[in-house]
Amino acid sequence: MREADTYPALARMLAELHGVLESVPHSLKVRELGAVERAQAFIAAYGMSSFHPATEDAREVLAVGAIVDWLVPRIGELASLPRHLIHGDWTPPNIKVLPQGWGVLDWEFSRIDPAVMDLAQSCITILIWSGLDSPAEHISRLVKTYSAHSGREISIDSVRTAMAVYWLQNYSYWRGRQETVGGFEDVMVRQPGRLLAIAEFLGAR
Repeated sequence: MREADTYPALARMLAELHGVLESVPHSLKVRELGAVERAQAFIAAYGMSSFHPATEDAREVLAVGAIVDWLVPRIGELASLPRHLIHGDWTPPNIKVLPQGWGVLDWEFSRIDPAVMDLAQSCITILIWSGLDSPAEHISRLVKTYSAHSGREISIDSVRTAMAVYWLQNYSYWRGRQETVGGFEDVMVRQPGRLLAIAEFLGAR
């Protein structure tokens, strides 16, 4: 994940994969709700007085609030985009490359969502895990590569919105797991910092 050339390759692979997935029956999805619906539900719940932070880190409330406020006027446009089956966990560790070709692992988050949601996860990987300098430049390169190979015009604005949606539903998913099952304290303690990184990248604070 720390090699810059990984991401244009990832974008080309994703374009090829989406070319197949858009013709696959929606019934093969694993997750009933897409990331967009999960984020919309979270935004609605966030506005209720019963909402409470999941950690004791003061940054959590600030970052979640900033991302929610930033998303409210933008998420409707993302929700209106065409949808088909997507992978849902499009990161380098989930791709197996062999001399005779490549394949995709870990389909447990496959769902019906706008295609840009898979692309956004690659952008999140650049921002949070790659350690690359100038992440905005690498993200722009990834989006242009995907657009060129998929024939889909993907705007950087839709990618930025999808990045916010992706991490908001990720946060919602893990706090739900912590509340119902428990044992995910190590995941939750990292959430405020990651939420803050997304908010700062978006200019949401």
